[in-house]
Amino acid sequence: MSCVTFCGCDGVIRNTGVPNSQLKIEDGTAIIVVPLVADDGTENKILRSDSLNQAFFQAKVNDPDPSKRWYPIGNFTNVVNERAESSFESFSDNSRARTVRGLRTFTGWLLGYNPVYAAMIESLRCVKVGVYLIDDCGQPTGIYCEDAAGVAANDALLPIAVNESSVDSLVILQSDAAAGKVQMSFDFSQLVKDENLRMLTAAEAGNANLLTLVKLIPTNTTISLVAVTGFDAAIALDYDKWTAQAITGLVLADFYLYNETTASVITITSVTESPAGTYAFVMPAQTSTDVLTLTQSSTTTKPFGVTATITIP
Repeated sequence: MSCVTFCGCDGVIRNTGVPNSQLKIEDGTAIIVVPLVADDGTENKILRSDSLNQAFFQAKVNDPDPSKRWYPIGNFTNVVNERAESSFESFSDNSRARTVRGLRTFTGWLLGYNPVYAAMIESLRCVKVGVYLIDDCGQPTGIYCEDAAGVAANDALLPIAVNESSVDSLVILQSDAAAGKVQMSFDFSQLVKDENLRMLTAAEAGNANLLTLVKLIPTNTTISLVAVTGFDAAIALDYDKWTAQAITGLVLADFYLYNETTASVITITSVTESPAGTYAFVMPAQTSTDVLTLTQSSTTTKPFGVTATITIP
């Protein structure tokens, strides 16, 4: 499904009346970064037929597949989300024609963020992504896309496409004169049309508040003692400290195990933590040379993100 159009000049003038109350779209207290297309070729989007609530959106953040996962960022301060003036060609009779639409750019500061966070921002340069703008009430704004076949259930709210080459970060270190902060900026795709922006209200989203989504903390996972019926995984915080900090207190329900070779989910038999931060996994016997992927469960309430690859000996 694609809703990119190069010109709205279909020969029909739209009706010009407005309802008594219009939704006001804000520039974005927070954003949610979403890969435009997952590795399996499907578009990441919100369908009209989806059953929306807080659990639906949290499961998107926790998705075991990084290419389908949602990545919330913010809250931002000093946000600027503006489109520059368009360029025109002028003619000898003083008439002119629009040649290039002005560029829309987003800039915002993340106060109190460690400089290491710039690495997360820079990683977005490597993937074609879009964003949902999240307002002060936790409501998302995206691009409305009507189903080409006219099936209303398949109408979608797409993430707003970003020019990934324009993604940039700027770090300001803490000083007597300035608070420590990280700036994020990017340009929206020139194919994005502002008139297609739509807000999903809290009522339409099952009273979900996207500002309260639990973000996944980056981790470093070391796999050892791999056998056909299990393995060990040492999971530690991977952020700003020199010495790794073990992540403790995880249980079986926090994990998801997938056999990439057979394209099948593995039902984990048990998970035991010993010592702190190291987890012994027991599973049904797998075939030698099979490749498994360990991630967090889509339903976990723990704020950790893990992706580890295990090859059965």
